Amino acid sequence: MSKKVVYSQEDYEDDLSIYTSEAKENNSYFSPRGMGLDLSLVEKSEYIEEENVGIQETPILVIFDLPDGSQGENMFKLGNTVEVLKSVIESDYGIPMAKQDLYLEDQRLMDPLSLLDYPDVKGVDELYVRVEGPMASGAKK
Repeated sequence: MSKKVVYSQEDYEDDLSIYTSEAKENNSYFSPRGMGLDLSLVEKSEYIEEENVGIQETPILVIFDLPDGSQGENMFKLGNTVEVLKSVIESDYGIPMAKQDLYLEDQRLMDPLSLLDYPDVKGVDELYVRVEGPMASGAKK
């Protein structure tokens, strides 16, 4: 049988005062003292975070090789997921997302990965993706 722990308003206020008073001393917004961590010596990784955001936002032209032999193209960002590509294919070319298989060369693109998760995508301006699945008869080409 497990014990149920109930926190009172006083317990909450005591914990909050630890965080706020220590944060004021360190001129920071939050102090993780209550978790037993001292992060005061850890270097901030702002540069890395900004660099990753920049990479994710990099535009890339994706050219779809469609099942009927035609091609279509759309602009995406490297951070877009395979699911986003499938959604665009469904709306623009009429192939249901659940019945689509996307390939980069011979490698199948998998949900929930992003374009950045595939090494062949980095450093290119355009990407050829083979689309397999049943195409609607009135779909845009």
